[in-house]
Amino acid sequence: MTNTAEKIITATIVPEDDRLDFLPKHFGDRLMYAENKVYSHMSAMCEEYDGGYWEFYELSNGSCFMVWEDDRKEVTVTSPNGYHGKMSPQAASIVACLFAFNSECWSQPSDETDNTYYGLLDYSRSLPEADKISAAID
Repeated sequence: MTNTAEKIITATIVPEDDRLDFLPKHFGDRLMYAENKVYSHMSAMCEEYDGGYWEFYELSNGSCFMVWEDDRKEVTVTSPNGYHGKMSPQAASIVACLFAFNSECWSQPSDETDNTYYGLLDYSRSLPEADKISAAID
């Protein structure tokens, strides 16, 4: 019997010098649409969100995500599927990214958009707030 361990997916913050390359690398000429979809989903789901600085992260599985930098420990999230609850700004940002990336999969179907969405989904399952993220997107 072979025992195969799950590969751990790691997240690395994108250095300041590489931020301008982040969106084109992951979304090509659709970078503005993808970025705006993340912001729009966050604005619609999180009553505390009013814009601000976002950090960019790359995942070891080739995917990525963006995180709204906010000092609050928790924010309120109400997702389109009826979920309503509290989670960290990072988890809320991942939810917004998952909705935006899923939308990109439908509007621009390709292996790249699928890999970006499913790569982030796989990573989200390893997080302490995985149950909240899952409830918000399912």
